[in-house]
Formats: sequence, structure tokens, C-alpha cells
Amino acid sequence: MTALSLNNREFQQFRDMIHEIAGIAMSDAKRQLVAGRLSKRLRHFELSSYGDYFQLLMKDKAELQTAVDLLTT
Repeated sequence: MTALSLNNREFQQFRDMIHEIAGIAMSDAKRQLVAGRLSKRLRHFELSSYGDYFQLLMKDKAELQTAVDLLTT
């Protein structure tokens, strides 16, 4: 299985989301952390991109909370 990459636009979406929800500002250095912590969720849902996962988060509040928990702990 190939590793998915988190592109600039996708990373910015997650950065903005975490800042809005939790007040946490993530630097560019956190890109690998975001990719690593969310990669299992992409596999769980069999998604092919972080953008697809972000779209899922906008529709599924329970999964949004899971993502926030993963990124803030």
C-alpha cells in the first residue's frame, strides 16, 4: 500500500479547522504529524485522499470530533 501525501491545500484545510475549533495554530512543521495521525482514519474509511476525509468531516460530526481528538492530544 502506498502512503498518501497531504498536499498544501489539504493541510491548510486541517490547520484552519483546528484553529477554528480548538484555537490551536499549527506550524508547517506539523504537516507530518497531521498526516500520520489521520492516515489510519483514511484507511478505515477506504478514502484515497485527505481532501476526501476532510469532506467526510464536514458531514459527520462524530468523526469530526475523532479527528479533533487525534490532532489535539
